[in-house]
Amino acid sequence: MLKTIKDNGDCVIAAIDFKGDVSEIEVNVECKLMVSDYGSDNKAFKNATYPEKGPLTSKQWEATEVSSKMTLGLTIAARHYGDMQVLCRSEPRPALFALQKYKKGELVLVPCTTKIKTIDVQKETQSVSHIEKMMSCGGSAMPTGYSFHLSSMIGKDDIVCPAWFVQGEPDIKDVNLKVTMVEVEINAKIGQTKCTTKETSTVALPIFINTKAVDWGTELKFHKPKDDDDQGKACAKRPFDVI
Repeated sequence: MLKTIKDNGDCVIAAIDFKGDVSEIEVNVECKLMVSDYGSDNKAFKNATYPEKGPLTSKQWEATEVSSKMTLGLTIAARHYGDMQVLCRSEPRPALFALQKYKKGELVLVPCTTKIKTIDVQKETQSVSHIEKMMSCGGSAMPTGYSFHLSSMIGKDDIVCPAWFVQGEPDIKDVNLKVTMVEVEINAKIGQTKCTTKETSTVALPIFINTKAVDWGTELKFHKPKDDDDQGKACAKRPFDVI
């Protein structure tokens, strides 16, 4: 019969004699023995590994956190630059057209997406496309051993993002967009006064910006070299200039 439960989880039970009566003898039972040795249906308890595998030490959790910061950063950038006057065409092929004149550097397209590919550099089976490589991210929030790449959301009618309608063009003279990087600072604060915890990190996100003036009706294109063009492959590297 249970008599008392101590603050640390240990308990005191009363002994029962052979006649079935409760005696005055007390038996101390340690909580840790109960947890490790006994369970229902005569099965031993199995404890999860914590805090060794808790959220604060998990690489998987860290990658999810970084992806969340990127999503937030894209949202902040989209609000900052605002909607552009463009036409998104889905058929017969994806294409994007300017609906007004833009001076050089005035047209900015933020590739908002819910699809962020996380690559573990130690896993050789993982790969990224040309576009995903161009849309790779950076910043102080990036964990070691991983790379993050924005993936296209085209085809989702519930969320239409103009940046994903832009097409690649091998002929450099017809190109009017480039990929550059914008840095977004993410700040967090929890608690008050002495208990306050503050964190600051940055994410560097790829965006499209026009490299020349464009007129109404102009199709917007970025430079995508031909696969067999060795010189073009060198040009395909994502620029790291930060606005």
